[in-house]
Amino acid sequence: MNPSRPTMQQQASITDLPSELLLMIFKLVHSLVPPAGKHAYFDGWLAKEDFPNLTFPYNLSSVCRTWQDVMSLVPEFWTRLVVYVDVPWQPASLQEQLKWSKNLPFELILTKKNPDDNLKHPLEQRRTQSSVTTLMSQINRCTSFSILHLQSSSSLPSIATDFTHPANNLQTLRLDCQRDDGNKSFARSITDAPDVLSCSKLSQLFVDGENFLSLCLHTPTWFDAVTHLSVAHYDRASRGAGFSMTRFLATLSEMKQLSHLAIEDVDFGHFGRAVKTELPNLKVLELVSQNDIDKLFDRMNIDYEEAESLEELNIRFCELKCPSNSLLPNSDILCLEHVYCPDASKQAIVRYLYDWGGGVAEIDDCPFVNDIIWMIGLRGFGYLGWSNLFELSILNCRNLSISTLRETIAIRNSGYVQSGDTSFAITQLYLSGDVPGLSAEDVDFFTKHVECFEWEGSETD
Repeated sequence: MNPSRPTMQQQASITDLPSELLLMIFKLVHSLVPPAGKHAYFDGWLAKEDFPNLTFPYNLSSVCRTWQDVMSLVPEFWTRLVVYVDVPWQPASLQEQLKWSKNLPFELILTKKNPDDNLKHPLEQRRTQSSVTTLMSQINRCTSFSILHLQSSSSLPSIATDFTHPANNLQTLRLDCQRDDGNKSFARSITDAPDVLSCSKLSQLFVDGENFLSLCLHTPTWFDAVTHLSVAHYDRASRGAGFSMTRFLATLSEMKQLSHLAIEDVDFGHFGRAVKTELPNLKVLELVSQNDIDKLFDRMNIDYEEAESLEELNIRFCELKCPSNSLLPNSDILCLEHVYCPDASKQAIVRYLYDWGGGVAEIDDCPFVNDIIWMIGLRGFGYLGWSNLFELSILNCRNLSISTLRETIAIRNSGYVQSGDTSFAITQLYLSGDVPGLSAEDVDFFTKHVECFEWEGSETD
C-alpha cells in the first residue's frame, strides 16, 4: 500500500488539491465577480449606503497560506484592493497586494469594515496616512481611489501635499468623512505650487470642504474635465473662517463639463456678490444639510428663463427659503426630503411648486406640505398647477390627508377617466411610510383612477 495516498479511514483535505486545480477554481470564481469599476456601490453617483460585502479575493486568500500563494500568481485577481483601517490584522498588506497586481491598472478602496465603529481619531488618521504613503509610488496605475466612512476630515489625505506623484490614470477620487473637525488646515499653503495633483483623466471628484478650498485657491488645469463633483463638510466654527461663496461659484464656472453637483453641510459664512455661474451641462443638483440655499441660488445669478431645465433637483435635510428672485431651478424630477419651510417663505414656495414643470415628484417627511398648501398649489392661481406631473410619491407626510390626495386625483385625472386624455393625468402614485391609513374604499378609488398605484401601510375600517 502507498502510504502517501489517503485510505478509507483517512479524510481528504482541501489542501490536498494540486495548485493547478485550485487555480482553475479561483479563476472560475473570479469570472463571476463584476470587473473593476463596475460595483454596486458606484451604481448611484453619490450613494450613501453602507459599504458592500466585496469579498473577492480576500475570502479565498485568507483561508490558508497555500491558497494565498496560489492567488498571488494571478495579477487580475488584485485589481480591486480593499484596506480596512479599523481592522488591525489583514490577510495581506497593501504593499503585497500592489506587488501582486504587477503593472495592471487597479482601484483602491480604503474604508471601515464596521462603518459605525468609533475608531479613535489618532489611530484612524495614522492608518489612513500609512496606506496613502504606500499607495503614492503606484498611484499612476490607480484608476479609482475611494476613502469611505472615516469620522474626521483631518484623517483624510491632503490633495495639495500628500498626492506627491502624477496620477494620470485616475478617473475617480473620493475622500469621504462624517464631519469637519477643523484639525488640519492646508488650503492656504499651496498658492505657489506649480500644480495640484496631476490627473488629466479625473472626471469624478468627491471631497471634503477643506480639500476643495485648496483646489479653489489654485484652480487645477484638469477642472474643465470634471463631470461629477461633491463637496461635503466645512465647519466655519472649527476653522475660524467661512468658505467664500463667491470663490466657490467662480470655481464652479471653471468646470465646463460639470453635469452632477452635490453640496452637503458647507458653512460658507461669506456670501459676497452675485456671480454669473456658467454651468451649461448641469443635469443633477443635490443639496443636503445645507444652510442658506436661498443665498446660494441668488448668487449663482443663473437666468432661469433661458437656462435649460435640470434633470433632477434633490433637496434633503434643508430649510427651504425662497430667494429674492422668487425662482428656484426647474427640473424634470424634484425630490424633497426632510425639508422645512418657514412661514415667511411658504407663499413663494407654493408658487414655485405650482409653476414647476417637471413630471416626477417625491416628497418625504416635509412638515410644510399640508392640505391647505397642497390645494393652493394645485389650483389656487387660476389654472391647474403641476401640469406635467405624472408620477407622484408621498412618504411620511403626516400633515397631508388621504382625502386631499383623493381630491387631487379626482381633479387631475377626470379627463383621463372620462375621455382617455392623459395630458393632466397622474398615472403613477406611490404612498408609503407614516401616513394616515387607507380604507378599503380609498384603495379601491386609487386603484380605479390611477394606472399604477402602490401603497405600503395599514388599512383602516
